Amino acid sequence: MKRTLRQIAWVFLLGVLSLAAVMWAYGPYEPVNPETGFNTARIGDDPAAFLAASEAPYADLLPHARKRIVWAGEPGQKTPLSVIFLHGFSASAEELRPLPDDVAAALGANLFYTRLTGHGRSDPDALNEGTADRWLRDAAEALEIGRRIGERVIVLSNSTGGTLAALSLTQRDLRENVAGVAFLSPNFGINNPAAPLLTMPAARQILPKLLGTRRSWTPRTPEQGLYWTTDYPSEAVMPLAAVVKAAREADYTQVDLPALFYFSPLDQVVDATRTEDFLLRWGGPVTVHRITELPPGDDEHHHVLAGRVLSPGNTPDATRAVLDWIKGLK
Repeated sequence: MKRTLRQIAWVFLLGVLSLAAVMWAYGPYEPVNPETGFNTARIGDDPAAFLAASEAPYADLLPHARKRIVWAGEPGQKTPLSVIFLHGFSASAEELRPLPDDVAAALGANLFYTRLTGHGRSDPDALNEGTADRWLRDAAEALEIGRRIGERVIVLSNSTGGTLAALSLTQRDLRENVAGVAFLSPNFGINNPAAPLLTMPAARQILPKLLGTRRSWTPRTPEQGLYWTTDYPSEAVMPLAAVVKAAREADYTQVDLPALFYFSPLDQVVDATRTEDFLLRWGGPVTVHRITELPPGDDEHHHVLAGRVLSPGNTPDATRAVLDWIKGLK
């Protein structure tokens, strides 16, 4: 009898291990396709009108978060440089403001604020509409808008906006007319020991049952509560983790664009050691600013290193670093 039970246990264990091996090999995994691209013909002759029409279906869209162009002069007139800003996960266009505005104003450049799918809406469940491919399509769209409003494009990114910028720029057509990319606190690894669980097979199906169906956190200020989504389905982090992993593992040897890395080794949100590894693999010239101290009252997590909402004291330094880097571009 005991021998029979042991045999049954071994058969069961082998079955579980076999199933785990099959799942590890074949998934399901969150899909990530850097070649998703964007149909540039959709924009037409008036990018501002295109953006307004694309945002119109969202009745719960928060006014500050909408995709929009800030023209340096006469609306519709290209500038020698344009600036686009890619915000981070659960954030919005307000994340680093006024840094992008101040950079664009100093350059006399048109400025584009994008909005990642599912973000900037009053319905917290909307964040679950985001997928890696939709966010990559948003980044591709932003790069094309940048080309429509400027001769050369400066990419500003924060956190997961940097993840999307990096992965997008591995595509040759998306690098067209891009003068350089600034990575502020880029997300190439989530600073949490449980992060690898988010990219395991069937994570979307398994983890919410084990860890809960929602994720929520307390904003530091009322403004952060307004401009960030602080309560959302836990499934929404699965494509985030997938795109971070894909960006970390991509090949950047052919991406010869100048890059600025402005980040803190003390970042509690993303893993700064992953950034250190990433910048060594970037194919173009690299400028690095490691921020080890912030003014009193700025982001205690050392992640959002500029902007009036979380780090107003460090905003002038960050803005100056970005502008000095841009002035050095050829």
